[in-house]
This record gives sequence, structure tokens and C-alpha cells, in this order.
Amino acid sequence: MKIGFFCIKGLETFIAPISKCLKQESDYEIEEHWLTNLDDIQSKIAACDVIWLEWANEMAETLTNKLTNVLQSKIVIVRLHSYEALIQKHRTINWEVVNAIVFVAEHVKKYCDLEHPHEIIIPNGIDLDQFEFSQKTHGNDIGFIGLLSHKKGIMLLVHAFNSLPKNFKLHIAGEWQDDRERIYFSHIIKEIGLSDRIDYVGQLPHDQVGSWMASKNYILCTSPWEGHPVAIAEAMASGIKPLIHNFWGAKKIYPPNLIWSTFSELNQMVSIDSPYNSYSYCQYINSHYSRKNQIKKIKDLIQYLNA
Repeated sequence: MKIGFFCIKGLETFIAPISKCLKQESDYEIEEHWLTNLDDIQSKIAACDVIWLEWANEMAETLTNKLTNVLQSKIVIVRLHSYEALIQKHRTINWEVVNAIVFVAEHVKKYCDLEHPHEIIIPNGIDLDQFEFSQKTHGNDIGFIGLLSHKKGIMLLVHAFNSLPKNFKLHIAGEWQDDRERIYFSHIIKEIGLSDRIDYVGQLPHDQVGSWMASKNYILCTSPWEGHPVAIAEAMASGIKPLIHNFWGAKKIYPPNLIWSTFSELNQMVSIDSPYNSYSYCQYINSHYSRKNQIKKIKDLIQYLNA
């Protein structure tokens, strides 16, 4: 069986490791198509038995509506992450030619409300070999990593950090998406006297994330919306205590005692009197969100659809 993974070039970060694992751990023939345009796409689709469309975005919209006849003879899987739902892109896809929708989290599935006959939750998987576990404890270093935009709650990040004791340091890794958040952030940290307590390193290659995390005591999440945030899971796999803002669905993904709603609760979580158990964080990821578990669920799905 030949599986074709199709993704807009630059957005393959999540699917490339899955494709690599299936190449190594299955009898499937794998083709990767990271696309800059849709030229000759019909011939590429025709050559595959299973079509995996990564992200329910413009590519999936175009292919499911314009290549209906070709896709009807294939097993078609679309993986819907998160942002596609908020911009209502999932409403423009022709789901009649899709055999299964893969959601990364239950709350994203609930929000989409598609009522497709084959919907499955397969959370993001973490390669535990890429993140070296070490026993950690309370300290002063907080990490924040991701695309720096309104989606990551930059305003909340500033004021949440400002609520913490003055001996804490904030280490930020990521690329600014637009000037609105960058200008506000640069301005407000000077106004409230945080500049000397914040270290910004820019965007990191993924293979450097583990080493960057090694010196952190906490990983902070201030997003108002997430699907299944990978940075939190990677930090937990490293033994780092996460400080997760209570976005909708957070308590279905991570233990409630790692989630805060108010600044008072956030401060309590970093207090030396609060629990800190590196081993339990790592074990939670190993039990729930390992790459091994993710690959097994994907194999089971393909086998089921091919039965």
C-alpha cells in the first residue's frame, strides 16, 4: 500500500516525523509531497492508495472540491489541527470525499461539529528520545516558546509574568509573527520595568529546543486557544513543570493541577510549597502522548479504513 502525505511546504513540521516513522516501522510505501503549488497534483494523488492531507486548510479545500472524482477512489484522511476551525476553513472542505477526519483534541472536534461518520482523536506525539529527562525542582527560570502572536496570548504573558516575584526570569524563544504584538511587548516591558528580567533568543531549530529547555524550571503557556500544544508536552518529557493557562479544553489534555486561571493560582504553582514532580510529568507524556502511541493509532486507522 502506498501512502501519500500532502502538505503545504513550510507546514510539514508535525507530519514529517510521522512520515519518517512509518517509513521505518511499517511495510507501507511512503511518498512525501511538501507542496509550493498544485501543479501535477492529480498524477501524484493517482499514484497513491491513501491520501493524507495535513491541515484542513486551502490545500484540502482545493483538492476535495476540484479533484472529487480522483479522490473518490482513494482512502482520504484529513488531519485538522486547530486554527483551521477558528477561521471556519473546515466549512469549505468537501467532506463527502474524505474517509476519516483526524482531530488532535476532543474540544477541537466538538467546536467543529461536523458529524462526519469517521472522526477520530489522535493527539500529537512526542519523540521521547529527543528530550533528555532530568530531575528538576522549583527555581527562577521560566521558558516560553512558540510563534509569538496574539494566538499565544502575548499580552497575558507580560502581565502574568509581572505578577510573579521579582527574582524570576523569563526566557522566550520564537519568531514574531506581526508587529502589533512585538511593538506592544517591547513597549510595555519597559514601562513596567521588566526588560532586565526577560531574555529573548529568537526562533530555535527544533533540534535545539531540548538543550534550550534543559536549564528551565517551568514552561509557561498563556494561549487563549490551543489544539494540542506540543511545547508543553516536550517540556514535561524533559521533567519541567508546566504552567498552563486555562484555555478551553486544557483540562481534558493535561492534569488540572498543572492549570491556572488567575495570577494568584499561577503564583501558588511556582511556590516552593507546591508540588514539583519531574518524573510524573515525563511519565504522563509517555503514557498519553508518546510518538509510539501516535503511530500505533495511525496504523490502526489506516488498517480499519482499508478493511
